[in-house]
Amino acid sequence: MEKYKIKDICTVLNGRAYKYEELQDSGNYRILRVGNFFSKDDWYYSDMELEDNKYCYNGDLLYAWSANFGPKIWNGEKTIYHYHIWKMVPNENVDKLFLYYKLFSITDRLKDSSHGSVMLHLTKSDMENFVIELPTLTEQRKIGKILKDIDDKIELNNEINNNLYELIKNNYDTLLENCDWEEVELGAISNITSGKRPIDKLEIGDYPVIGANGVMAYTSHFNFNEDLIITGRVGTLGIIKRYYEKIWASDNALVIQTKYLNYIENYLKTIDYYSLNRGSTQPLLTQGDLKNQMVRFNEKEISEFEDRNRFFIDKIRNNEKENKYLSQLRDTLLPKLMNGEINLDNIEN
Repeated sequence: MEKYKIKDICTVLNGRAYKYEELQDSGNYRILRVGNFFSKDDWYYSDMELEDNKYCYNGDLLYAWSANFGPKIWNGEKTIYHYHIWKMVPNENVDKLFLYYKLFSITDRLKDSSHGSVMLHLTKSDMENFVIELPTLTEQRKIGKILKDIDDKIELNNEINNNLYELIKNNYDTLLENCDWEEVELGAISNITSGKRPIDKLEIGDYPVIGANGVMAYTSHFNFNEDLIITGRVGTLGIIKRYYEKIWASDNALVIQTKYLNYIENYLKTIDYYSLNRGSTQPLLTQGDLKNQMVRFNEKEISEFEDRNRFFIDKIRNNEKENKYLSQLRDTLLPKLMNGEINLDNIEN
């Protein structure tokens, strides 16, 4: 392998700084910002016509260098990218897909060289003068393909799961339209409790600590080991997620246990949680307020609904388990491939 500075193999282009008053709810061009760099939410728009290098196009390699750090290959239409994002244009000595995974693998090291007390950031000089090792172009392409094949399978499983969740939701909507109901309190058909503060918090551990936003740490203990639903109690409200393995539900989450999991999961996604907020300094949802929500109920119809959708949930679970394995495989292979520990001679391009 040979060593290169990033600036010797790649042109680093600045994004477009904007003023708040320039942001619109609609327009010809979306604005990709650090806040939505790794998600599809909270888009702003602009009608400004800019020089071409201030837009990203489908397939462009980008890197967020402030607050959120990391690379992304843009998958979408012509879009303005914000000043806190660089567009990375590789030259003929480096494969773009390989460079994406290389940047992914060195992001923690780049973070270590970041600046700032309030918001961490990299400078363009930090990136351009960072030294990386490159194998031959043929080996780069092989490595990129190996890792992308894994990520493509993960993405396919996610798309399948999204479609299955949509199918379950359609079945839920159909059920509501074609059934005679009584109304009962959610607490009458569900057990709703608060999680607890974990005994220990670890960066790496046996069991995930689940908070309002999902996994917040790891621990050596668990307090639940069943199929259940968790939603935020403090801080972030309205995120609904199922867990079916050993977890530690933290004290800023509410745990919903019920034999009508598929039905209740869909119902919970219809609640306006911020109308239930009791917090003054940060959002707060109480057990009592959630238990008192009125839900339509017909035991026979809902039990049949659970049975009809069990196959879809089982398929979702299997895909999630496969994705967990594939993510672990990718993360194990990534440093070994980058360091040349794996022989690529028998792998085709």
